[in-house]
Amino acid sequence: LKGINLGYDASDGGNGGNNRLNVPLHDSQPVSAVNGLDIVRTTLQYFCGNYTDIVNLDFRGFSSLGKIEMFSAANLETILLSGNTSLYRFCVEATKIAFTDFSEAVNMEDYRGAVTLLTETRWGDAGSQLWHYCCRQHRNTMTVYPPVNDHFPLLREMWIEGNGHPGHINPLSKVLTSIWLNNNDV
Repeated sequence: LKGINLGYDASDGGNGGNNRLNVPLHDSQPVSAVNGLDIVRTTLQYFCGNYTDIVNLDFRGFSSLGKIEMFSAANLETILLSGNTSLYRFCVEATKIAFTDFSEAVNMEDYRGAVTLLTETRWGDAGSQLWHYCCRQHRNTMTVYPPVNDHFPLLREMWIEGNGHPGHINPLSKVLTSIWLNNNDV
C-alpha cells in the first residue's frame, strides 16, 4: 500500500508544480481516528486527511512517507515524526497543531502550517531543500522563527504575515522571490 486518501482536494497547491507525487482527488471521509498504521510503515508514500476529524497521527519510522496532507483537519492536534527522511511536503494549515519536529526530515521542501496553534518548530539539520515556508497568522508563536540563515539556501517563498515576530528578519536565500511580512513587529 503506497497511499491512504481519506480526503484530498489539492486546495493548498499539493498537486503539480514541485510536487513529485500527485494524489487522486477524493471527497473527505467522516474519519476521526486511524489505527494500525504500523503495517504500512515501510511502504506508505502519502497520507491525506483533508477536512477529517482526526486528532492524532503517529508516523514515527515511516521512511518512505513523502507527503502528509491534513489541510483544514480542524481537530488535528498531533503528528509524531521521526525517521521520516523521505518527507518533502507537510500541510497542516487550519489545524490545532502546536509543535512540529522536522529535524530528521532532511528532504523537506514545502511546509504549509498557517493558521494553527503552532508554538514551536524544530528544524535540526533539515531545511537545505526547503523552497516554500508558510507559517502565517500565529499570534501565539513563541519559537516559530522563519528560516533565515544559510540552512535554507533554496527558500523562494517565505510567508510569515500576521505573526507579531519581533526584531530583524534577514533571510540569506539568494533565490527568494516572495516574502509576506505584513502585520509583524519587524
